[in-house]
Amino acid sequence: MKKLTISSDRFASRRSTASESGSVPDEKTVIYIAQRYIEREYGRRGAAAMRVTALRSGVLIVSVSDALWAQELWMARAALCEHVNTTCHATVVRRVVAQTGV
Repeated sequence: MKKLTISSDRFASRRSTASESGSVPDEKTVIYIAQRYIEREYGRRGAAAMRVTALRSGVLIVSVSDALWAQELWMARAALCEHVNTTCHATVVRRVVAQTGV
């Protein structure tokens, strides 16, 4: 009997094509995925306070408005990395760094 898998993930179709072709998403796509995760977890206020600005050599750089949001990001860094890497089917993000001053 075949198992039926229901996925509510918006990126499910993109993941299958990325894994089949062996390609890794570009920087803008990774930034978009990370920012959507932040918006989903923290809402509009959190998305306004935490902006993903760059991806450099596996380091995701997030600008935060103050120390409170930097602490929230610090506590959620593992989940953010896992979500982005799972969505991309590759180890794209190894570390998350917070910069103050959105």
